[in-house]
Amino acid sequence: MYRVCLVDPYRDQPRRCRTEDPAVPVTHLLAEIREQGCTGSANLLVRCINQGRVEADQAALPPHKVAGLPT
Repeated sequence: MYRVCLVDPYRDQPRRCRTEDPAVPVTHLLAEIREQGCTGSANLLVRCINQGRVEADQAALPPHKVAGLPT
């Protein structure tokens, strides 16, 4: 599991925007969550999106943990 990041408490808004328009720019998403009080950076938001944290209800397992799972 990933540690909680500054963007996690605000991920509902980017999730809604991404559902309506998957191509919405990260700068637009960041501006919206900053209005709600988020202090995270664009880089942090991009990392969270790329890890699937915005779209997922639960954090994904990191690759090193997946490699150790039994087959």
